[in-house]
Amino acid sequence: MSSDHQPITRTATRPQVFDRYDRALSRLYHLEASNAFGCDAAPYESIDAELPSIVDRCRRSVDVFAQKAFETESYPGEAFDRLCGTETTSGLYEFVSRAEIDPSDVVLLRGTTAAVESRVFHRLFEAMTDIGVIVSTAQPGHHVVDTVAVGDLTVVDCTPTMSTEHDDDRVRSLPNASNLTAVGTKIVGGIQDCDGSTPPLLGVQSLYDLGIHNSPQAVSRFLQVVISKLRGWGVGGVMVGGPDGESSDAALEYHFDYVVDVRPTPGGGIEARVRGKAATPATWHTLWKD
Repeated sequence: MSSDHQPITRTATRPQVFDRYDRALSRLYHLEASNAFGCDAAPYESIDAELPSIVDRCRRSVDVFAQKAFETESYPGEAFDRLCGTETTSGLYEFVSRAEIDPSDVVLLRGTTAAVESRVFHRLFEAMTDIGVIVSTAQPGHHVVDTVAVGDLTVVDCTPTMSTEHDDDRVRSLPNASNLTAVGTKIVGGIQDCDGSTPPLLGVQSLYDLGIHNSPQAVSRFLQVVISKLRGWGVGGVMVGGPDGESSDAALEYHFDYVVDVRPTPGGGIEARVRGKAATPATWHTLWKD
């Protein structure tokens, strides 16, 4: 590596690195706009003939600054958060990093309400993986695909919303969640179909809904079988429990490595803590503020 491209450590140079990355992306955006539409690129009108090669060079420049930005991150995803100017995900990524939540861990997510659980589940899944399978018992598969920003996602749709209006090969439908054997078969098939270059993640939303269609004993046996397979494959999972106070949900905690509790704050934000993880204090951390 030349002296111009030495790895940048996490020092006071971080803001300058992110700023240069931002400017490189901004210039690439204008170049791409001119290349695609022939407009909105005033600084570059006189170089139309050379534009494609200039765009290619700018892309390479962005790649260089992106790598430098990634090297300076204090938590995974910081570069993206800073460029977008949002705090919505930065607190969550920092929480995942500080709590050392590993993608191979099998985690139970519990919240005060289903709405809080759902919101955190989607963002936590994104923070932990870019490839995986989600079993959805509450939201139609096409909604999950549109909501969860994961590159390679398969959704096992267990909602009674059979429709041809949203045909999508990423969605595998079941009439409901009453047949746990069928759900397990869909999970195995979805994970086996994932690109083997990166371990996938399994998400289940939610165990409470599985319990509506099945006895607590059946759900417990289902978890025992599924989680045993996940551990054998080296695959992690995030599974949504039920709102606080559901005794059947609490009885299932022993299947998991630990629990992530989430709750709303008086100001409208959400905070979380890890409970039952060795050497990790069960202290509350802010994920985001509304």
